Amino acid sequence: MQLAESVRYTYPDVSVVCGELQFLDEKALTLLNPTLLVEVLLPSLDEYDRGTKLAAYRRLASLQAYVLVPQRSKIIEVFRKNEAGQWTLYEPEGGAIELVSVEAKVRVDDVYEGVDSTSLPPSEHPSPVPE
Repeated sequence: MQLAESVRYTYPDVSVVCGELQFLDEKALTLLNPTLLVEVLLPSLDEYDRGTKLAAYRRLASLQAYVLVPQRSKIIEVFRKNEAGQWTLYEPEGGAIELVSVEAKVRVDDVYEGVDSTSLPPSEHPSPVPE
């Protein structure tokens, strides 16, 4: 996916298009019109995916949602563009994420099915403070 005229390309983990696929050229490597993008967050790229990449993706006219799926925790974040073109962060409610742009609802537990949480490194997110 080309993010700017400076020819910076990125390849998200999952791309969804509603409608006809549009590519930069006949090689069909660079998608121009994603509706939904999903990134699995690696610790080494977390800051880039949340910052630089998110800022660039938000400029894509076709993009309606950007989903961040951390490896180290089950805290999925969904950024959605509203009708006014503003972006809002949504976090799962009731253990599911709603992907409005593609009319889907996905259980967080299903996203992490088969992942052995005991083999994952400790979360970088702060632990909750006990009451």
